[in-house]
Amino acid sequence: MKQPNDKNYDRNTAPSIHYIKNRQQIKTVNAQIHGDRFYILLVKKGKVRILSGTKPIDLETGDLIVIPINFFWRINGSYGTIHMAMISLPASFGFQGLWGDNVPIFLTFLMVLPFSKLALDTREQAFLLLLFDLLAMKNRTRGENMASHETISIIIYLLLFELGVLYHKYDRFFLVNYSGKYQLLGGFLKLIARHYRTQHHIPFYADKLKLNAEYFSKRIKKITGRSPKYFIKQVIVKEAMILLQGSSDIADIGRRLGFDDPPSFSRFFKRHTFMSPSAFRNKLNSKEMM
Repeated sequence: MKQPNDKNYDRNTAPSIHYIKNRQQIKTVNAQIHGDRFYILLVKKGKVRILSGTKPIDLETGDLIVIPINFFWRINGSYGTIHMAMISLPASFGFQGLWGDNVPIFLTFLMVLPFSKLALDTREQAFLLLLFDLLAMKNRTRGENMASHETISIIIYLLLFELGVLYHKYDRFFLVNYSGKYQLLGGFLKLIARHYRTQHHIPFYADKLKLNAEYFSKRIKKITGRSPKYFIKQVIVKEAMILLQGSSDIADIGRRLGFDDPPSFSRFFKRHTFMSPSAFRNKLNSKEMM
């Protein structure tokens, strides 16, 4: 992957993250809305109203909405105490390093998704807010470490993939026709979801899909630009992030995710997040993550 330069991170190409808690912040955000970006809004607390043209859409605690590109909209008002998180992204950002020119349709569909709000449960809301926080943290430090571009791309992928899962779960109109190659990818991801805690190796998944391990690896690499091992690791990292939100002992979390000993889990987690499990847990409780 090409190394990013300063131009890659100007305001037109970088993700933008806002935490909105008052009317002045609403005014600031409204002034920055652009039709060439798409937006993800999640209401952590309170009630807000947005306008799409002249159509009002009311959102309350736990509601999520994706606003597609080329839509005129604004936040029209709030009621009582609010806490809302918003991410805006250009359609092109973050994918080239992950997918090359083969961006999966379930991701691109989100960018043109008709307005549709979802009411999330507490766990779903908490995980999306965690990804928002991680993206905000990495976005702030991207100039200090150029490798952060890769990390930001991974977080965006996880965020958009999670949104795709949520819209499939809650919105009966969210229908996507998958080609054969994405049926293979989807089948692989479903198997990971079932077995990632005990199965960390490629041959197991290839066998379940009735494919030779070498051929299976080549197919996944051709579709995504990544090896199957990459996706197995990312799901484990995602689950570790969720578990670290709780109070479980870090050694116990490692065992639950299939690691033989705490040092192995710590090395794995640090390799993929650039911080130890304990440091990550501390970040969740620090002001830096807000």
